[in-house]
Amino acid sequence: MNARCQPLATLLALGLMLVLPLRAAEAVLAAPARFQEAIDAFQAADRVQPPAQGGILFVGSSIFRQWTNVTEQMAPLPVSNRAFGGSRTQDQLDRFAQVVLPCMPKVIVYYCGSNDLKAGDSAEDPAAIFARFRQFSERVRAALPGTRLIFVSSTRSPDRVARWAQVDHYNALARAYCMATPGHAFIDINPALVDAAGQPRFELYKEDKLHFHPPAYVEFTKLIRPVLEQTWREVESGEPAGAADRAQWVRWLDKIARPVLTAGAKGRLHVDLPVAPGTEKRTPFAPLEAVGRLLCGLAPWLESEAPVPAAEAALRAEYRSLARQTISYLTDPGSPDLVNPAAGAQILVDTAFLAEAFLRAPRQLWGKLPDPTQIRVVELMRATRRIKPGQNNWLLFSATIEAFLAHQSLAWEPARVDYALRQLDQWYKGDGYYGDGPEFHFDYYNSIVMHPMLLDVLAAVGAQETWAKEDFPARMLARAQRHATVLERLISPEGAIPPVGRSLAYRCGVLHGLAQLALLEKLPSTLAPAQVRGGMTAAMSRLLEAPGDFDPAGWLRIGFAGAQPAIGENYISTGSLYLCAAAFLPLGLPPENRFWSGPAMPWTAQMAYSGVNLPADKALRAPESAPTK
Repeated sequence: MNARCQPLATLLALGLMLVLPLRAAEAVLAAPARFQEAIDAFQAADRVQPPAQGGILFVGSSIFRQWTNVTEQMAPLPVSNRAFGGSRTQDQLDRFAQVVLPCMPKVIVYYCGSNDLKAGDSAEDPAAIFARFRQFSERVRAALPGTRLIFVSSTRSPDRVARWAQVDHYNALARAYCMATPGHAFIDINPALVDAAGQPRFELYKEDKLHFHPPAYVEFTKLIRPVLEQTWREVESGEPAGAADRAQWVRWLDKIARPVLTAGAKGRLHVDLPVAPGTEKRTPFAPLEAVGRLLCGLAPWLESEAPVPAAEAALRAEYRSLARQTISYLTDPGSPDLVNPAAGAQILVDTAFLAEAFLRAPRQLWGKLPDPTQIRVVELMRATRRIKPGQNNWLLFSATIEAFLAHQSLAWEPARVDYALRQLDQWYKGDGYYGDGPEFHFDYYNSIVMHPMLLDVLAAVGAQETWAKEDFPARMLARAQRHATVLERLISPEGAIPPVGRSLAYRCGVLHGLAQLALLEKLPSTLAPAQVRGGMTAAMSRLLEAPGDFDPAGWLRIGFAGAQPAIGENYISTGSLYLCAAAFLPLGLPPENRFWSGPAMPWTAQMAYSGVNLPADKALRAPESAPTK
């Protein structure tokens, strides 16, 4: 942090030529004389006290230059400010060697573009301005590999109302780029600048209606500091953004899955799986319950071929083998774990979760099963047709089984899928919620079953002319996206989820719908993937780290956060609890995906309770809008 740096601009420029492409290096040497006075001031200060290296550097135009106490407001984070007023995005490129390189920052916070966007003859197209920010990003990655870059949105200042559409366009381009680029983050400060009615808070602005009084910077600190704190923790740990979260998810997954799949791979689930007191009548279903529900959550991770850390790769390979062995025992006529399709209607439910696992891992879970096992699994699925589903979410269990058969080009019954889709469409109540049948139930079943199975069924057979022509896929995706928005907002600043409704013993499985949209990269545009990762990690920690969650042998106990047997309804058994694995779907994304690679961000409730002036939450109104991605 205290290493001395060479203050001479010429030497810096020549050094930069060694790490930048030729064209970029030529641009450094050809930097115009604009803002030479500001640059001279930086260099004079550097000669008196060479800047500390390896910290957090704020760069940009006058919005940052006038943030004179940013170092104090961000303390003890190692922040310095080298913004210079009036600068445009081209100036940030031209002065990169003199402004950025002397500090060799590990994190850069960037605000620039407002001056490019100003009204008048010199106003530019937002795409051209964004292109220069992208050049700046590429220059950072070339000269300072590993340095994080945080883009702070351009402001919709009252003096430039006529240019607000261009400001929004520029911000949207930057947001999309940052969300898609590892090591980048986007922070929108505009919500802090408007009141509840969406009107500018003029008391925050100076007379020019462009620059800010000190209280505005207090508001900016509320938005920027949490992101900086988490980013700095990640930088100091030496891990990529999100690596620690992913490692924790893998540890939870291993703890949950190991008892089930080690017993299942030996054909011992019927013997080893505990029977919770009062749930003895569920014993015939327990092995399939545990396996089907567990694998529907693990399947994308098992299916993925993405490079992952060595320890995770070894674990993934082990669980692929254990899962296939377990499925074989569930269908082996000589196994004590053999599923009896005549045991009761519950077999339909858990066969459907197994079918969903196969849809999510068609190569690793289904394709690598021995032929005799595949034949027996198909026989089990077809045997469930004798079970009449109720007029509720059970219709989706039949539909999921048929969708899997269709996906594998096996004989299937489209009428079962059609009936489920049309009934759910009729039971839609609005704003992302379906009824569980004609009635509305205030619980998590929209996330546990409805949205995930609808999307998986439509992914398997939705291209069929019948449903595609009627816009089922787009309509149901829009509803799922709205529901995901609600789920993310239900996560409190401390990571708590409201314990509302039935089936709370599924624990973090109630986040199934949010996890699935993260996996599919279909989150609504209002939810940054790293923001969802933060909220989900906090919630999973509350629900999976509670004392009493596991018995001494490692099996889950009935409860929401701890051992709470009274929470278990009459259809809950030990096997049922493994639907908590549905929250782990994003492990199917590679570590470099923006869900894992994005610097940590506060989730909605954290922002709301820290005083951030959030935009109003908007309902999904009919006719439903098209999906946001």
